[in-house]
Amino acid sequence: MKTIMIIGWYGTETIGDRAILASLFKNLFELNKNIKLIIGSIYPFHTQLTLIEDNNFYIEICNMPKDAIINCEIIDTRNLFELQKGIKKSDIIIIGGGPFDEMASMYMLQYAFKYAKKLNKITMIYGCGSNILKSTKIKKAARDIVNYSDLVFLRDVFSKEILEEIRGIHLEKAHILIDPAVFSVLAYKEKNRNDEKSSYIAINLRDFPNIYRVEKNNKVNINDKCFNIIKKLGIDNEEIKLVPMHYFDIGGDDRIILEQLKNHLGKNTLVYNKPLSLEETLSCFYHANYCIGMRFHSVVLQTILNGNNYILNYTAPKKGKIPGFIKQINGENFYKSRYINLQDINDDETLQISNESFKCDEILIKNYENIYKTKIGEWLNV
Repeated sequence: MKTIMIIGWYGTETIGDRAILASLFKNLFELNKNIKLIIGSIYPFHTQLTLIEDNNFYIEICNMPKDAIINCEIIDTRNLFELQKGIKKSDIIIIGGGPFDEMASMYMLQYAFKYAKKLNKITMIYGCGSNILKSTKIKKAARDIVNYSDLVFLRDVFSKEILEEIRGIHLEKAHILIDPAVFSVLAYKEKNRNDEKSSYIAINLRDFPNIYRVEKNNKVNINDKCFNIIKKLGIDNEEIKLVPMHYFDIGGDDRIILEQLKNHLGKNTLVYNKPLSLEETLSCFYHANYCIGMRFHSVVLQTILNGNNYILNYTAPKKGKIPGFIKQINGENFYKSRYINLQDINDDETLQISNESFKCDEILIKNYENIYKTKIGEWLNV
């Protein structure tokens, strides 16, 4: 039996992180059902809750044993003894998606991989991206994580370009693929393909994090800009569902800004204050008449599931993760008129609603998944 330890930003996981984890489970258990899981979490109580909420979805799409999650061990990665103990018991340690970022948790990942290699464990980066890294210590942590990895999957070319600027980093072994969240999302879509659409509009916003501001002298209030864009659509009389992608204070609880948006829009507007599971969130986007998304993974989910979706990009205009994803799936022409860069002060700030839908190339996504599985299978010896 292989024991696999998964670490990352778990404990503060968004719906996107949960979709990545579902994809990782899917890839692993399709390759080898004889696996024991250890999940490393910054806040184990939160991870335990999300695993329970998503367990039925895992069983449905991942071909995994019904007791795999019930029997998995959740360790506190803030506790050095627990982290070391988990690594010692594991055959493979995986960073399960999410970006490299200016966060103290990078030091935990750095230590975990350095310690794992000291014990001759297999290490893997599963579909991570990288935001712009500024501090010397965080850059060193990113360099060590990559250099201590046996297998590196990056979610886009922009992440590779950011990491290439770090002196001494070795990216020769890196595979530049796609965000792995798309695999579990497509699996949901395949199982619900015959469902009919509904008449509501599904919207996700996040409180704009200033660390993403490209020009520090740009004083535009991004939150107000989002509200004005949506208000201009004239959707006051339509049913609107405001869908969080994150329900935890650490990382930004989307319900706060969505309640503010509800106050702007007025009647017929619902905020999902009771947390939705991963599958319930997928269903909400899939069955909508059309969607508007701001968080990166809301864009990913809406694009794959619905296709009649509109993008409020809060990242860098040309090198951010959102335009990178749209380019990967060959959607640049389709989304040209469905895309607003929130940091572009010259943008006319209007969206033109239509009934067309983007036809996602599902073969392209499956080809990406096959590369992931082939390479992972080599390390699992299957």
